[in-house]
Amino acid sequence: MNDEKLRSMAKQRAEFKQHLMVYVVVMLALTAINAITSRVYWWVIWPALGWGIGVAFHGLTVYGRIGDSLEEREYERLKRRHGGRSDEE
Repeated sequence: MNDEKLRSMAKQRAEFKQHLMVYVVVMLALTAINAITSRVYWWVIWPALGWGIGVAFHGLTVYGRIGDSLEEREYERLKRRHGGRSDEE
């Protein structure tokens, strides 16, 4: 794996960790607000679920390498279709 690819992975992982930390801090604040204002209806579950789905997909993309595997499959498909030739040849 070349240095450029490692730097890209490191950047993506750092961005995900920032996203996750912001999510945790905001959800803690919203939970506190919900607990103070209304213990009858826990509305905080809706933003937690909605944003949580986004955080989960972000994590899968970064650590599960969903994006890379799709990109790699498409690259291999195009490579086969064009007989391994590049545009620069």
